[in-house]
Amino acid sequence: MWSALVAGGDRAGDGRVLARRCATWRFGGLSLIVLSLVVVLPGLWAIPPVDRDECRFAQASRQMFESVALPDAERDPALHAGGLAVPYYGKDPRINKPPLIYWLQATSAAVLTGGEPGRDAMWMYRVPSVLAAVLSVLCTWRIGLGMMDARAGWLGAALLAVCPLVAWESHQARADMVLLLCCTVMQLALWRVWRASLGGPAKVARRTACLMPVVFWAALSAGVMTKGPIAPLLAVSTAIALCVWTGRWAWLKRLRPLVGLGILTASVTPWVVLLAQQVGLSAYLGVLNK
Repeated sequence: MWSALVAGGDRAGDGRVLARRCATWRFGGLSLIVLSLVVVLPGLWAIPPVDRDECRFAQASRQMFESVALPDAERDPALHAGGLAVPYYGKDPRINKPPLIYWLQATSAAVLTGGEPGRDAMWMYRVPSVLAAVLSVLCTWRIGLGMMDARAGWLGAALLAVCPLVAWESHQARADMVLLLCCTVMQLALWRVWRASLGGPAKVARRTACLMPVVFWAALSAGVMTKGPIAPLLAVSTAIALCVWTGRWAWLKRLRPLVGLGILTASVTPWVVLLAQQVGLSAYLGVLNK
């Protein structure tokens, strides 16, 4: 497919037509969605659980789903004690990971079963990973469009779509693909804030100044609620590396750190309070220290 596109670009002259096509949603975005689905959908329904963590994620999400979907008479107090706040695997709270992935998987199963836990299947808990993989490819494409030639941006996103590790993880009911999406959105917003600090059209700069810091902190907060400190570590290391490389630090103010602290606090604090009420912070810290 790529060779045919290159040939088409050569006929149009020095690749400008191809570059314009790769930058449009009608061609560039749609082709990446199709490519991603061709990679991630085969085997989604047929592949059995091959990782013990996948079984644990899916079971904990199922119990969370059951805690709100089953009639009161059918709920087991030992299995469904956590409700939507604390995931349980069997009779034990599963608190080694934050709850966002369980919320997403439980929601996916609820939607696809029509709210009937008895009709669920393993592939339903894998749907968040599939969607996250596709959206990560699209975010990578948008980053590439801003950083380099549109053809290179498209090709970079296509390479992510066919990456064997991404293809494998997108077939798993685990947190990794959702974390990838959070980090990719975060990096996209960080890149646009940085670019806006270099100057550009006033209208674009105002929109970026208002929207992109919120997107950045929302994605970072979602990353924290998916897999703890990994997303903040990536954000901090990227920002510091960029500042050291360029010698420019003032642009960090454009990230609105006070607004970000408010978004992060509002995202994490309610769950921490519920966790402390149901399990206890000492038990949670004990799990984290293992």
